[in-house]
Amino acid sequence: MKYYNGGFIIISYEKELIYQTCISEGLSSIILTISNSVRPTFPDYWFFPWSNTNENESITKLINSRLKISKEEHEQAQCFLDTLIQEKRFSWPNVFRNLEDARFFKQNYLKGIEDLEIVSLNLSEEYRADFLLNEREENDFDCSIYHFMEDALPFCINNDEMLGFDICGYSNNNFYSFIHNNLQTDFRKYGKNLNELSLIANYDDAQYVIHLIDNQKIEAEEILWYPWLLLKCA
Repeated sequence: MKYYNGGFIIISYEKELIYQTCISEGLSSIILTISNSVRPTFPDYWFFPWSNTNENESITKLINSRLKISKEEHEQAQCFLDTLIQEKRFSWPNVFRNLEDARFFKQNYLKGIEDLEIVSLNLSEEYRADFLLNEREENDFDCSIYHFMEDALPFCINNDEMLGFDICGYSNNNFYSFIHNNLQTDFRKYGKNLNELSLIANYDDAQYVIHLIDNQKIEAEEILWYPWLLLKCA
């Protein structure tokens, strides 16, 4: 099966970095997701002083207390991201177009943050076609996941790299996790369990879950839902 890449995102496995509003019942002990409303990504809104409207938020304070970079390095990091945005290599606030840029940012500006993972976001040919069709008129960003997916070339996956499928709604260049509506309970009701990372393990099960959502057998937010294949990047 062919897949298409929509960018790269840096995530931490740390349990402390899960927002308290997250409904963890029925999830695995590790929660890996590309939705930054469940756990922060790196970078994210918290990294940009001009966009961080809640500086007292506990997780934001925790992350900033662990970042082992100087004020000058923080400014350099923002300049680096600004350059990537201008060159359409970064979809604000958290998705890199190229793996090399994600690696550079992780190695140079995320010192002190433990258990970080760079993962790639991917859609199968079927869902990529649907994504592009639906987002063609909706997308109004200069650089977005839509553009990355539009330019992507097909590739075959290595099963050793597979982490699982994250069932996420997509709207306004953001991911909305199934966790917000406690949909893991519905998945289980239909015999679809999560793996050790709180992801759907295989494509057939992920496709079935999306089918249930699309046909309103599972009640979810009225946005576009897709099975995002997450691959581990060495």
